[in-house]
Formats: sequence, C-alpha cells, structure tokens
Amino acid sequence: MSVKTFITNRAPTVLACVACLGVAGAGSATAAGVVLKKPTQIRNGVITGAKLKKGTITEAKLSKGVRKKLAVAVAAGAATGVTAASGAAGANGKDGAAGANGANGAAGKDGAAGPQGPKGDQGPQGPAGPAGSARGYAAVSATGQLSDIKHAMSATHPSTGVYKFNLGYVPENVQVTPAFDASGIGGGPVTYRVGRRTATGICSDADVCVLLNASSGGTNAPFFITFQ
Repeated sequence: MSVKTFITNRAPTVLACVACLGVAGAGSATAAGVVLKKPTQIRNGVITGAKLKKGTITEAKLSKGVRKKLAVAVAAGAATGVTAASGAAGANGKDGAAGANGANGAAGKDGAAGPQGPKGDQGPQGPAGPAGSARGYAAVSATGQLSDIKHAMSATHPSTGVYKFNLGYVPENVQVTPAFDASGIGGGPVTYRVGRRTATGICSDADVCVLLNASSGGTNAPFFITFQ
C-alpha cells in the first residue's frame, strides 16, 4: 500500500497525527498569526481529525522526511497487522413466498385385474330372427317318415340308424338337430354322422346320408334335418 493510498483510506485521526509530524518536519507553520517552531508548542490533543477539513493534508504537502517515516510505519503495520475475527452470523431472514406447484407426474401403471364378479342373471329372450335361407328341411321320425317338408325330397330307412335322402341336388351344408330328447332305443344319447353323395359306399345311391350311433351298431331316433 502506498503512502497516498494510506492517507486517503485512513480516518481523519491519522491525518491529525500526520499533521503533527508535518509540523515537526517543516520546522515552522502559521496558525492564527502564531509562529510554530517546534512540536512542544502544540498541546497534545489540540489538533484532532475532526478539526481538519477533508483533503487539507495531502502527500504533496508532507516533507520528504515525514513521507519516509510514514512509509516505514505503513509497511510495518501491513507486516504485523492482525486480521480481525469474523463477526457473528446474522439472523435468518424471513421465509420467502411459496413457489408455484410443479407439473403433474406421469400416470402410473395399471393395477392388477381384480377378481371376476359373480354371474349375472339371464337376460330376457331376444326377438325371433329372420327366416332362414335353407333350400329344404324336414322332420324325420324314427322310422324314416317325413313331415313339415320344404322342397320336394324323398327319404328311405334301409337299416337301423341309417337314413337316406334324395333331393335332386347335393347340398353344400347339412345340419341335423335332435328331436325331443333324441333318445333312441334303450334311451341312450344319439350321435349323428352326416355324409353326402359318394361314388361308392353307403351314400352312393343318395344325395345325403345320416347315420345315428353308427359306431355302436346304429340307433333309430327322430331328428330335424336342414339342407343349404
């Protein structure tokens, strides 16, 4: 730190001390018409920093000897100065206002499926559907007699469980539905096997053949048959 910086930054009290040194170094000064020749002529405490106007004493107004002594004093103070301890921490300030709400997070994954509920009550019966497009149909008795016929056809019952139909064409689809409980002789369940005209075999002389319980020797039973 230079002497000029030291003078500029220090309090007026220091400048008062410099003024004393200036009096001693200069050898004379004039104050209110009194000639000062030595420091002892100024009583201690008469000149204070408060009595000196700011900027009155500058480095240029000091003698070389005073400036030299002041430079030594500044250097010594800088070398031996002790850093003051840090002051106590101030009190915490007031809490700030609450911030705005953050954006909504991403939707979570779907949870596991819950258990299946109880079975509901049966709904009301729906309206009757439109008339079918069957080319022909008939009700067939256990003995092979036809009734409720649509489209001309003939039927034969050559053996137990065997029913043959001649339509004048070979239908693309044949559907057999049991009549009543579809129980044959002995009251057992009836299985249906349907065949269409073939070059050889049981259906070689008919457009459609129906076999009831063929695997167990055949059974006679009533049924409905539809041709499409």
